[in-house]
Amino acid sequence: GETAFPNLDIKVKPEKGAVLIWPSVQDSDPTALDLRTEHAALPVLRGTKFSANLWVWLGPHMPAHQLNCVQSPLAGPAKAAAKRPDGTEDGGTGAADVADQGGHVADREL
Repeated sequence: GETAFPNLDIKVKPEKGAVLIWPSVQDSDPTALDLRTEHAALPVLRGTKFSANLWVWLGPHMPAHQLNCVQSPLAGPAKAAAKRPDGTEDGGTGAADVADQGGHVADREL
């Protein structure tokens, strides 16, 4: 259940009560992705892993396609925005499709 950062050749083992925090942008240019922080959750080999995500935005949050953001190379091909049951869009992540099926959005495998 480690968190792997392949561009840094680092794997962090989960520890009870620990928190792992990192920025996804460059210090010198907060509008530029720091590709070193691309990461993936590796399979849990023993026991159970619980996690929670907290996203902190540098400014007002808008779907990436409205900000003309470039998709990370490790994210795979971009999808068109999907409509949620309430009529809102998921911004092209496909999360609405998965959530509608009762599932969750999984991290990409390395």
